[in-house]
Amino acid sequence: MKFSVITIIFIFLLNFQKTVFAQSMGVKFESMPSWNAVKEKSKKENKIIFLDAYTTWCIPCREMAVKVLAKKEAGAFFNKNFINVSVQFDKNKKDNKYIKGWYKDVDYLRKTYSINSYPTYLFFNTNGELVHSISANFNVKEFIASAKKALNPQTQYATLKRQFENGKQDTSFLLSLINSAQINRDYVQVMKYSNLYLSKQENLLSPNNIKLITRSTVKTTDIGYPILINNASLVDSVMGQGTAKELIKAIWFEEEVFPLLKKNGTKKIFGVGFYEYQGENNKNVDWKSIDADLKRKYPKYANEILNESKIMYYQWERDWNGYSEAVNDYLKISGINLDLNKLNSYGRTILLFCEEPLYFPVALEWSKKVLETETTEKPWFVNTYSNLLFKVGKKQEAIKAMEKAIKLSGGSNPQYEKELESMKLP
Repeated sequence: MKFSVITIIFIFLLNFQKTVFAQSMGVKFESMPSWNAVKEKSKKENKIIFLDAYTTWCIPCREMAVKVLAKKEAGAFFNKNFINVSVQFDKNKKDNKYIKGWYKDVDYLRKTYSINSYPTYLFFNTNGELVHSISANFNVKEFIASAKKALNPQTQYATLKRQFENGKQDTSFLLSLINSAQINRDYVQVMKYSNLYLSKQENLLSPNNIKLITRSTVKTTDIGYPILINNASLVDSVMGQGTAKELIKAIWFEEEVFPLLKKNGTKKIFGVGFYEYQGENNKNVDWKSIDADLKRKYPKYANEILNESKIMYYQWERDWNGYSEAVNDYLKISGINLDLNKLNSYGRTILLFCEEPLYFPVALEWSKKVLETETTEKPWFVNTYSNLLFKVGKKQEAIKAMEKAIKLSGGSNPQYEKELESMKLP
């Protein structure tokens, strides 16, 4: 079948017009110069703010923009009820003046509201208080239903917090408050509310309470700590083998070792299981003293805590010799109880942060051991191995391994495909 040039152009223009029309029917985002300007408009129009936090590299962000936010249904609901603002949260050389003008506010928003994954969708009331947060959802109706909760004062997090402060603390309410605090990334308060809820429970050993204990126990003084110590097998039966042990070790590390590794150190929580230890490194760590203290107080896990502390500290210091020695010690200590995810992460740390070629072969051996030990092939393990092969100059082996990683990912993985393309360059 043959088409004239004019026909082809007509079809192209028709499709283009359809796309533009569809986008014009979707959510209309305001072009505002600053966060203060957004809040001023919100107060003036008495409308809640809907913030779409995205990055240029985020594939789900692009998919949500096309498959959900550009839809007529979404536009009708969001344009009627909110001041809509879409803000870029990464920085690029090609950023225009408008995007650069938001840099300072983006830093403030990221830090204040723990925005570390994308897309993030937040709702703020006319006073600038965070009242609601929702996750990406490619089902337009479900996405709108989640957003509707931002309009109801009774389901807004700010309202629930005020009710708590005014004395409402029954267990049913506390569960709603915990869930809302979690959704709205108020992780410090999640711990507070959770411990209060647990203190009101007659049976701490129920599956639901054990799940809550594992998410909220971070100190030896927390309600759930004795459960981790005295009922480790039960905790593991609910949450997975080794859960209680890892939580106990983390608590002991943070109370006994961490204060000796960083000056005025703090732990910044970004989400469940996502955190960062911040502060200035102590340059004169007395490992012998730490070892003796751990063995005296916590002999059961002393060697493991000391070893993992060294791995963490040497990574902070970018001391790759000390880091490699500590990881090799980990292999000896762990024996048959080797955690493959940990070992893989140690190899990736060298891959991502080390600039000294001397340590690439060492990390490659760790990665090789992961592949030899695993019972089911995992694409992320093969990906690490592939990249380390490439680092040591084994290009063809690296390409073959990366192709395997893509196949294990179901035949498609944009990030792996990009890495493979880079490997194939002359």
